[in-house]
Amino acid sequence: MRGYFILFAACVSALFANASEIDFDALKAKGANEIFEMKNHLVALSYPSNEYVQINIFDKSSKKHIQTFDNVEGKCKYEECFEKGDYNFDGIEDFSLANANRAFGNGYGRYFLYNPKDKKFFLSDISGSNLKFDHKNKIVYETNRRYAGSSFRSATYKIANNKMVKLEERCYKYDRWKSGEYVEYDCDTYTPITIYLESTRLEKNFELQIRITDENFTKGEAQYKGQKESIELKLKEKKEYSIVFEEIYKGAVNGTYALDLYDNEIVDGSYTRKDGKKFDLKAVEVLEIENYIVALSYPSMGNPLVDVFDKSTGKRIQTLKELGDSESMCYYGKCFEKGDYNFDGFEEFSLTYAYGTLSNSLSHYFLYDPKGKKFFLSDISGVSLWFDQENKIVHETNSCCAGYSLEKTIYKIVDNKLVWIEEHCYKYELRNDDSWGDEYAEHDCETSVSETYYLESVGLEKNFELRIRILSGNPPKGEAQYRGQKESMQLNIRENGKDKIVFEEIYKGTVNGTYTLNLSDGNAVDGVYTRKDGKKFELKAAKLD
Repeated sequence: MRGYFILFAACVSALFANASEIDFDALKAKGANEIFEMKNHLVALSYPSNEYVQINIFDKSSKKHIQTFDNVEGKCKYEECFEKGDYNFDGIEDFSLANANRAFGNGYGRYFLYNPKDKKFFLSDISGSNLKFDHKNKIVYETNRRYAGSSFRSATYKIANNKMVKLEERCYKYDRWKSGEYVEYDCDTYTPITIYLESTRLEKNFELQIRITDENFTKGEAQYKGQKESIELKLKEKKEYSIVFEEIYKGAVNGTYALDLYDNEIVDGSYTRKDGKKFDLKAVEVLEIENYIVALSYPSMGNPLVDVFDKSTGKRIQTLKELGDSESMCYYGKCFEKGDYNFDGFEEFSLTYAYGTLSNSLSHYFLYDPKGKKFFLSDISGVSLWFDQENKIVHETNSCCAGYSLEKTIYKIVDNKLVWIEEHCYKYELRNDDSWGDEYAEHDCETSVSETYYLESVGLEKNFELRIRILSGNPPKGEAQYRGQKESMQLNIRENGKDKIVFEEIYKGTVNGTYTLNLSDGNAVDGVYTRKDGKKFELKAAKLD
């Protein structure tokens, strides 16, 4: 692959050296995949490997080659990667290249700024997730979602000497059980993680808790059950799937904890005493509910075991083994919640076994049987359920597609089961202006929006923009809305293939025109609109503001 890249670069360089007018067809034949037009420049992107991009920049008027950026890291290809804008608020057009689009819509890019003195671009230090540049106020907004959308951080910056200088930072966590909304918390506050462990295969097993007291897992403390004092832990080694702490007692190493990690959570391990004796450990999560203590452990990876103890006597009264599909993605400290899930006045517990997009989660709900004085796995099931104790109803919220669509359903509880009451569906409009909207808009749940294409015309004195939405159904239909118009026009799908889709535009009951769109990875990249009088208008994918 490296040899191919050298050969490719040499061929392109030969084209540059021998011509003031660049043959772009020949350049594309040599591997230049895309050429983008700026106010005064043309930018050609080539992909000699899956991990690197080559950028060649030309003067727009003379077509002369100006400069080349080699070995620019970037795994994002083609039209969705390139953006142009003024990123340092100096009034001069710059460009950016997306490097990666990660979970929950987090997007990262590289920002190339223009230096008017030497009339060349340079790779700047501007960096962040989902950066938005406010030219009116000359500030930059950053948003970064984490942990399946259950928390996010927003920050504002100013630009000084072509670098970002932080002005403000705010952090939020999703309060899934109480408000069902994001609540703000102190960004600098770290909540210690507590992991409960117990020994295995001893005649009398011991229990302890380990508290990780900083977010980098560099220090902590251990406390054994029945002892008031805690023992200092000092990090010895941390790898992707394991962590080792030294136990410090009276200034000396008393033993070593070698703990196994899963998704940065401690699941099991061993304790080696200073005399060399080794004790196997397994993690246990403990939850207190009214008269009971519920303990969660994993005898084997992905197979949870729930033990229920009488709080007053400590006697085990129940073990729950058959937990359905709880091959859990949730480990220790995040799994257990308590609440009254059937509104009968008794406190019960739930076990989260999966997290998905934007705080979507799935849980098993264990209800209390006051006659048998035991818990049982109920049939209550749904995505991100919230139990409204005041109104005795259950709210379900299901986010999809990086938060672009949302389904909200309301249930009541009858015979310990969910009974549907009503459902509402919403679609987030991406454009931030009066024409498109920037909030969730409700739509018919039976005809939900499955795809949205933003397009603009090419080569007109005054180009137009439009949005095409495909509505699910049998057969599927669509609608087209031109920017600046409130009404949309019905579209009938005439042809629906992997690489091409054809719509008939219906206006007042008759065919008004035809859209023929070319697709790549499910996105419309270009196409043609043919009006009923035969006039054709070329289209290309429009950039979102």
